[in-house]
Amino acid sequence: MTDKREVSARLGTRRINEMGMAYQVSGTMWAALDLELFTNIAGGARRLEDIGRACGIDLDAAERLLTACLALDLVEVEDGAYRNAPDVERYLVAGSPRYHGGWVLNHRRGWDQWRSLADALRPGDYRRMFDDPARAREFTELGYRSSIRSAQKLASEFDFSQHRQLLDLGGGSAVYSIVACQAHPGLRATIVDHPNVCAVAHDFIALAGLGERVSTFPGNYLVDEFPPGADVILLCGTLETHSTDEHLTVFRKAFAALPPGGTLLLVINMLDSDHRGPLEAVLSNLGQVAGRGARGRIHSLEQLEGMLGEAGFERFAAADFVPGTYQRLVARKPTFVAGGAR
Repeated sequence: MTDKREVSARLGTRRINEMGMAYQVSGTMWAALDLELFTNIAGGARRLEDIGRACGIDLDAAERLLTACLALDLVEVEDGAYRNAPDVERYLVAGSPRYHGGWVLNHRRGWDQWRSLADALRPGDYRRMFDDPARAREFTELGYRSSIRSAQKLASEFDFSQHRQLLDLGGGSAVYSIVACQAHPGLRATIVDHPNVCAVAHDFIALAGLGERVSTFPGNYLVDEFPPGADVILLCGTLETHSTDEHLTVFRKAFAALPPGGTLLLVINMLDSDHRGPLEAVLSNLGQVAGRGARGRIHSLEQLEGMLGEAGFERFAAADFVPGTYQRLVARKPTFVAGGAR
């Protein structure tokens, strides 16, 4: 007779199957967003028949979708009446100022890239993502809406009042600069990004009424000279698409551009010291090659501090920004060196 302990210790395929079929979870989320399921529930469609009618699907399809969403804890049900889970109600109801659904749907573009990841891991060519103005506008507008809360968090946690001029490298929609300038009236900012991205950022800047304080600088911060005058430089979520050598290039350029005592502020995805987590960072590190032949790299805190030190920075301070994903890292340019003031 087989010992029960032996049976329970046997290896199975459950974990492997869950990983191999993870696309089904993503597909359920995308379908619910496409059909405006969560928005319709928030708008008052609570019963199965009402939900099906509002989403434009028959009762059988509605029941199947809702059952899947129940299993994924996206919705809840009581006495036949459905409601959104609290985080879904806050972030996945269209029209909400916190709406994150557009950004979630944007991830669907990566499916074709990820399913051919093996090909992408082989040598290939890289980037031209924003050369299409329509694609640049769509992506940049999504980035603005999905980043407002993070921008407010950064503006409240980092003391921009100690600075006069912010240089926002890869600043995208300008959301971080806009919110920082709104919170700190003495601050001015310049965004450096692709020309098609800067065109969208300019619209957001004008809408915020900050045209006199926030400007755009179309260019590539990897190869172009930085606009002068900044005493704080921000890199928020942009470095991970670049290689280790490109990280070091940017750090050296930032060091040269800053005055003595100037600050480099990174909001960046980091690996743990053993490089085995967090999971989002590990997968993002792999995903840098998906469909682009890129060699972007996510690093640990120790690796980043090593590169920053090599570039000349000192006085590092790191803190969680979005736990499990992004961390905030501050580096200072020395005010004095062995020979005196810089």
